[in-house]
Amino acid sequence: MSDMFEGPQFEEPRARTVPGVLVDAQRTDRRRPGPAPEAHGSLKTVHEPAGAAAESVRALYYALRRALGGAPLGLLAVTSAARGEGRSTLAANLAFAAARETGVATALVDADLRRPALHRLVGADGEVGLSDLLANRADFDAALWEHPAGVTLLAGGRPEPEPARRFTTPRFLRVLSQLRHSFAEVVVDLAPLAFADARLVAAQCDAAVLVVRAGRTDAALAREAATLLDGVRLLGAVLNDASEVDAPTLRAARLALPGR
Repeated sequence: MSDMFEGPQFEEPRARTVPGVLVDAQRTDRRRPGPAPEAHGSLKTVHEPAGAAAESVRALYYALRRALGGAPLGLLAVTSAARGEGRSTLAANLAFAAARETGVATALVDADLRRPALHRLVGADGEVGLSDLLANRADFDAALWEHPAGVTLLAGGRPEPEPARRFTTPRFLRVLSQLRHSFAEVVVDLAPLAFADARLVAAQCDAAVLVVRAGRTDAALAREAATLLDGVRLLGAVLNDASEVDAPTLRAARLALPGR
């Protein structure tokens, strides 16, 4: 992975629970989901922390921190122009790198409610998640799953065919408020920017990163995606799956960034 950025202290993690947010214990028992199956092999920051891929993610994490003036990530949106760019894999690895490097309370949120995928990457069952919170089928604590490596997952939950309407409600804002109060750093995996729900969620985050894939995403598509983040603090773009022969793609992606 290569990272490209337009240039832009730790806080103590707050308490896990904020009273009065999305609680309906009669619908779902207040409990953590149970043991999970084996995590996906693409979670390099967990399974191969000394490898080149994990080191690239760590470099990206610290580049993002520099772009934020040394502050924690806050709510960071990770999105892409289209599917197949490696967005979810990068979001998951970034969250685990953050937790490993800092030890602060870190969350990973699957906000791609059409095709939730993060639960498979990290090895959770994913039966309860964000869609269930927004539909008032679960409370906050019941939707969280804690990975032994220090990341708390809020999975996507039950797929939603029209998720945009879920992200325009006060209930969604309350979920974000609880995430802010419970975790120092939250990595939010969005749907591709062609979908309205991705832009709605990005607008509520503190900053965003755009994932493009070498040999797949052309400059025009990346530039169009960046314009869809109008009003969102776009820290930069990540060129995924790159090698030295991808220099033209790297230059094209840089040109797609705002201010270039």
